[in-house]
Formats: sequence, C-alpha cells, structure tokens
Amino acid sequence: MTNTVRPERAEAAFEKLRARIEALPKDAVTSGAVSHDEAASKILGVIEAMRAEPSIPATLRTLPREIFDAKHLDALDDLTLALLHARRKAISEASTSSGVTVPVTVIEKAAELKATMTLVLEYYVGHEPEAALELAAIRSGTGYLDLANDLSQLAALYGAHAKTLKQDKLRYDPAHVAQAREVSFEIRRHYGSVSTGNTWSQTCWRVFTLLEESYQEVRDAVSYVYRHKRAVVDLFPTLRLGGRRRPTLSTDSDSRPRPGDDTEAGADGEAP
Repeated sequence: MTNTVRPERAEAAFEKLRARIEALPKDAVTSGAVSHDEAASKILGVIEAMRAEPSIPATLRTLPREIFDAKHLDALDDLTLALLHARRKAISEASTSSGVTVPVTVIEKAAELKATMTLVLEYYVGHEPEAALELAAIRSGTGYLDLANDLSQLAALYGAHAKTLKQDKLRYDPAHVAQAREVSFEIRRHYGSVSTGNTWSQTCWRVFTLLEESYQEVRDAVSYVYRHKRAVVDLFPTLRLGGRRRPTLSTDSDSRPRPGDDTEAGADGEAP
C-alpha cells in the first residue's frame, strides 16, 4: 500500500526514470478523471499479487515479444514508486499555493465521509497490520489536499475489504466509495484551477501516462492469456474512475481493439 513505501525508495525510483519522464512529449501526456494515489495503490496491490502467484508473470514472459513486451512488466515497480514521489511533491507544492477556495459544502461532505468510513474500517479491519498503517496515516492528515488524499485511500480500503465491511448494517454504505472519489476529485479540481504553474502536478501526469501505458499492456496480456480464469483477470483492476482506458501511446496505425480494453463506460473528466 502507498503509505508503507519509504520516501527515499520512491525518490530513487523517480530519479532513475527522470530523463524518460521529462522526455515525454507534452501532447502525449494523458489526463482525465483518475486518482493518482488510488491508481498507485491498485498497482502496488497487483505487484504483490504477482509476487504471491509468480506463475502469472512467468507465463507472460513466455509470450512472443510481438504480442507482449516484458519491459512493461519490469517497469511497473519503478514507475509506481516514481508516481508516489511525484504525488508527495505535488501535495507539498500545492499546499503552499494561494488563492485556493474550496466550497464549504464540499469540505463538510468530505469530513463527514472521512469520519464515517474511518470509523467503519477501524472497527472491522483496524487490527490488520496493513490497514492499521493506512488508517494511522489517514488520521494524521491535515489540510484540504490531505483530505482529498485520505478520501481516495478510504475508497480503496472500502473496495479491498467490501466483503468484511458489509457486516455493518448501520454505518456501512457501498455508495460511499463513489462519493469519496467524487469529493476527492472535486477538492483537487479547485487546487488545479489555480495552480496552472504547478510543475509537480504536471509531472504526476507525465509519470502516470507512462505507468498507465505499461500497466495496460500487462492487463491486456493477462485478460487474454487468462480469459478462462476470471479470478486471475480480476486481480488486475482498471485505473480509471469511469472504467475507460485512454488511447495507447503507440504510433501503430492498427486501431483494432485489444483484449482487456475498457471502452464500455464513463467519459474521462477534466484533469485535477
């Protein structure tokens, strides 16, 4: 999970990839309704799942290179850590921005969701080490951007522990996942609207563009190879809030859909 990654490790990964990140053409950088924090958390979960089931990456590596290039598999770890570093820098940078006004109604809704979701999670999974670490980090958050980040993390935790949380018939509401993501996005949108010169925010999108490309290549390959094993395919969730993948960075003129394409729902929104 994102909160257990050492900052120095994330920074080292970013520096390793800095040249590649900065070389990405501006018109190739993606945008849309996506939480970078939640995307990183999802991919870290995928990496852990592949470590637990080494036969999955081993099988992907046997595919012909023209079908799947294993460089995308190798890139996931460093790109995810690089995104976490960029996000940490972006939050610090944006927290010093002036002229940011978030509507009171948005903040009130965010605070209410955070309080309720934290309470439910602490009661049912607060004893689990990883969940306890994430909840401790969530409780320590201060400021509006931390609040937005907390909501993204809470939504991810709700999704990961849905079966357990359903036991709560009083406070648990599955709709809180979508609400938390929406409010988190709304807070970030207000910061983004006055931070057009926010270089680390722009860097986040550059790193995410590269990460999404590699992750989608892996996800497409898994969706095809394990198309008869739904449990394996389900280990590789979509990164987009609306379920739609962005166009590939490839310049290949072949526009035929590939296995695993998510084109069925939701238009990408404005970048935060």
